[in-house]
Amino acid sequence: MVVLGEQALAGDSGSPGRRSYLFESVLVALLLAVSSFFSPAVGRSLTADSLEIQLSMSAKEYFYGQEIYATVSVINRTDDSLQVLSTFLPTVLKLIDEIGTQRSMENIRFTMGGIGSRSLAPRETLLVDRRIHSYYYAYEDPAKKEFILGPHTLRAEFGPFVSKTVEYEVLPNRPSDDEIVAVLGQACRSWFEPSAYTEMTERTQAVLRNSLGSIYEPELLFALRRLALGSNDDSLEVDSSKRLVTEYPNHGYAQILLVDLSNKLDPDARSDFFDSVVRDHPNTRAAKWIRQYRKSMGSE
Repeated sequence: MVVLGEQALAGDSGSPGRRSYLFESVLVALLLAVSSFFSPAVGRSLTADSLEIQLSMSAKEYFYGQEIYATVSVINRTDDSLQVLSTFLPTVLKLIDEIGTQRSMENIRFTMGGIGSRSLAPRETLLVDRRIHSYYYAYEDPAKKEFILGPHTLRAEFGPFVSKTVEYEVLPNRPSDDEIVAVLGQACRSWFEPSAYTEMTERTQAVLRNSLGSIYEPELLFALRRLALGSNDDSLEVDSSKRLVTEYPNHGYAQILLVDLSNKLDPDARSDFFDSVVRDHPNTRAAKWIRQYRKSMGSE
């Protein structure tokens, strides 16, 4: 990587020559940072098959109102550790849909444990989740509903490394779920009306009790958690989060909620809960994220 010289950083920036040198140095540094995502710790060069990017989704079809997540797996196919070099990593890994819309995978910064402080061990896989469609976006702007419905494609790109394209479709919700979808919309709108938190919380809880096992149960639990967050009800917030993670450990919400719980719970409570998830749901998305988290924190 290019290291800018002290003269370039501390010199007279008013001089045209120095300004040109500084600009060219910064440009070269940016280009190298963007083109050198990972570097083998032993100094070998990456090849086309050194790193593999896989994209997966939990289903081929979803109903309107469901949260839709994609999971990107960054796989080290070499026998060497790959060290992160790029300081622009959060904007490098991205998802691209059928019309070219790009979504950066910003949460890779947390997953990697901080820029430059994390490397992929030989044959290690890094998992990163990203929300693709959220039910409350459409409630904030009804016009977005038509954009969400229908067939879609998605691929992941990490510089020169590209995943296979995934196809999925969002269908209109079933008439039998109209009440649930309506409550989700009302819960969304009430987030901007603090005076409605109590009433909306009670209504969401009532619908949840009558919708156990519904495909929308995770969304109802997440809505309840958001309402609890808005009303500063820490107990309800933590209980809703724990229930969602333990009952739906493969859901896209898992990583978001585990990040929140890692900050919300005291160290002993966090350790006990994380241990129970790994023990009871060892091969799930939630358990894999906990292992990544503990490794990045140096506790595993």
